[in-house]
Amino acid sequence: MVVLSFGYLWIKDNLKNYDREIRYIEQLYIDAKKAQIKDNTENTMNYIKSVEESLGPDIQYELKSQVDKAFQFVRAAYENMADTVTGEEISSIVAETLRLQRFDNNPGYFFIYRMDGFCLLNTADSRLENTYDSFHYRDINGAYPLKSMIELLETDNEGYFDYYYIKPGGSSQEAKKSYIRKFEALDWFLGCGMYIDSIQLAKQNEVLRTVREDHLINQEPYRIFDTQYNCLLDPYHPANEGRNIKEIDDRAVFEILQGTVASLGTDGAIRSRFWDDRGTPDRENRNITYTSVFPEWNWIIIAEDSLYDIEYYVALKKRELKGSILNKIRRVFVLMILSMGTAAFLFHKMSRHFKRSIELFMQFLKKASRENVLIDTGQIHYDEFKLLSRMANRMVKNLKSTQEELNQSRTFYQHILDTSPIIFYVKDEKGAFIQVNDAFVKISSTGRDGIIGQSNAGIFQKADAAEWNAIDNRVHQTGVEESHELSLMVKGEPHTFLKYYSPVYRNDKKTVDYAGWAIDITDRKEIESRLEESELRLKKIISCIDTGIIIIDPETRRITDANPAAVRMFGASRKNLIGQMCHNHICPREYENCPILDRHQKINKTEAGFITSTGEALPIMKTIVPITIKGKNLLLESFYDLSRQKEAEQKLKLNIRELEEFNRFTINREERMIELKQEINQLYARMNKGIKYKIVM
Repeated sequence: MVVLSFGYLWIKDNLKNYDREIRYIEQLYIDAKKAQIKDNTENTMNYIKSVEESLGPDIQYELKSQVDKAFQFVRAAYENMADTVTGEEISSIVAETLRLQRFDNNPGYFFIYRMDGFCLLNTADSRLENTYDSFHYRDINGAYPLKSMIELLETDNEGYFDYYYIKPGGSSQEAKKSYIRKFEALDWFLGCGMYIDSIQLAKQNEVLRTVREDHLINQEPYRIFDTQYNCLLDPYHPANEGRNIKEIDDRAVFEILQGTVASLGTDGAIRSRFWDDRGTPDRENRNITYTSVFPEWNWIIIAEDSLYDIEYYVALKKRELKGSILNKIRRVFVLMILSMGTAAFLFHKMSRHFKRSIELFMQFLKKASRENVLIDTGQIHYDEFKLLSRMANRMVKNLKSTQEELNQSRTFYQHILDTSPIIFYVKDEKGAFIQVNDAFVKISSTGRDGIIGQSNAGIFQKADAAEWNAIDNRVHQTGVEESHELSLMVKGEPHTFLKYYSPVYRNDKKTVDYAGWAIDITDRKEIESRLEESELRLKKIISCIDTGIIIIDPETRRITDANPAAVRMFGASRKNLIGQMCHNHICPREYENCPILDRHQKINKTEAGFITSTGEALPIMKTIVPITIKGKNLLLESFYDLSRQKEAEQKLKLNIRELEEFNRFTINREERMIELKQEINQLYARMNKGIKYKIVM
């Protein structure tokens, strides 16, 4: 009876621990999901912020670049025609040529004015040409823009100019920036201008396109709204774009937007918050949502990820824990049977009726432990045996309940696989399919029953089966996971899949099955092909990434170009960085002691210091490679900031020291327990009661 009571209490305690462990596993999973979507959203927010910060320098660079190119054309035309035609004719030829020129996807335009204020060309508003109307125009600040430009050019031959002007087709004055340059020979000046809001709108559209393409490639779940609840981007439902959330049947997102806008302060800081466990009461369609606000553009970014697979993840852990508990329960049953057998042997001299009761109880107990059936207490004659039978029955019921939950977990696991768009399958050691999901059935030409037990050759076409067999055979031989891109004919059309295949060991650590999953990446491959063909898009992406990139002329050892990330790490404007000696501003090296140019070393993912404008050495991981652009040999240096990684390493070292202290404390505690057990054994020996504790050193 003592053994049965102990076994019952032990099983009850293990079941309580089981429930606590499952809740802990589920919370860990949710926390990991939160960290993932938060990191993804902050990366997107950093990208948007870098684009917004680069708006001013990009406009100035574009304006000056366009004016310089047009000025070269004007100078060449003047030098070629000055001896044959008049200055007015040259001006007319130049004006007609520039009239057809626009830049930066049309917002940028050219204009030419004489130094007395007479307009020769204005490609944004031809009504101003051959008039002095612009000379008398006054903006909302009370200034005369054209007069101020002429005053600027009387002292400087060129320069930037900010002012307000009515946009063609509009009624209100908008902010503009222009770059002007005087042409002394013809007594007029050339300039180009751009409306700031047009450039900002173009940049915003560029960001939306980039985020959409990032979603198509990496399946990042972003949606973007403005603070008026208008949908700017919804890759999952493009039809919602341009509509107000009040017109879209999504009450949960509307509540998220309301809460986010209500939490905004007036300090212009980025606000963010979590909305988790959003879904129906039956735990289907559970979502975790993270929002972040970019106040400069009045944008709200919503990143959302589904928690539908949490049940699958928890079910796997349940199966492992339940398997362990079942094994322990079986061992307890064996121990009980042995204990009861010993008790029966000690009472073998009792009366036949009592002995028969013991034998009957033992038969029922053995059958209950072997077949999980309940003991019929009506056939037990003694109360002591009836009590033991009831305790055994409770154990059997708990065991049955555990087995039923395990069966339900297996059914739910298969349901999760069948609802997943990812192709999943399991093979045995001989390469025969033993389990597939609905996504796999859809790409085959037969049903699930026709797949189970077949090999690749029995499911796919000959060429496709040979390609899949090559990977499967290598994994069977090496026992190492592999992933490859493979082609497969699906309903007569070629598709490209990213296939993963790896061994899966069962509980005995010897029997091996093989699990595979594949994702249809046909659309992604097509997008990647288009991306590779777009040189302009690559240039824009490079200008927006967080990795710093610098171009160096090896002949002069001066910096010729840098992307915004490099300028941001440098800590000053791009103008202050371009043209500087690389060894003074990028790496702490002496002149003619360059590891690349002078010592002919290779630098590939090497930790180094990046000297900022303030003289601070910023830790970076950098790579330098030689490149050729338009026939000129250059050096491309790419690097990224290691500051956060270094901080994380310091925290890790601190955690290791704390764990070592905890370990020393634990060892001292175990030694003290051994000493106490030895003292108790000595007391029992003096009392002639034997040894209470068996001490294992």
